[in-house]
Amino acid sequence: MIIAEKGFSKFTYRLCDLNRSSVGILTLPTYLAVPKNGWASGVVPHRLQDRIQIQWLERDYRVEYALLSNRALHGNDLRFLLMDGDKTLASTNVYVLKKTRWEVEVHDRRYDLVKRSGWLRMRFDLAQNEQTLGHIRDVTGFALWKRTFEIDLPAEIQGAVQVFIFFL
Repeated sequence: MIIAEKGFSKFTYRLCDLNRSSVGILTLPTYLAVPKNGWASGVVPHRLQDRIQIQWLERDYRVEYALLSNRALHGNDLRFLLMDGDKTLASTNVYVLKKTRWEVEVHDRRYDLVKRSGWLRMRFDLAQNEQTLGHIRDVTGFALWKRTFEIDLPAEIQGAVQVFIFFL
């Protein structure tokens, strides 16, 4: 199980094991995160483009994304990729009009990430063939300025991939 804690910075999550020992960091973009195939990828200078990064056990991974559609009124459908160098470890397509279920592909396995959030609580279940395998849930309580999440996914899914699924 992984604990993801966000302090006062809304751009960084500290990743811990059950003993609260730090095992990594999830960094969200503070500038523009530009899709690989978006119109801004050639316009926005690289020094102003920011990346979504996962540092897990002193190894760096990055999250890239690309546009699947370009709908101005309803938003864009996106494809997210977890990259280790040039190797894709996991991917998912996020469809704007399908807000409660995403299909995640890890190597040759497919999982469903299903939103089960309630009032003031976030919860997502990871399922395969309609069987729940794990969950990601908000364990913060009422303090919204410092969020804490519990990532309890199957051990066969690598830690960096679990953090990628949490990022989604």
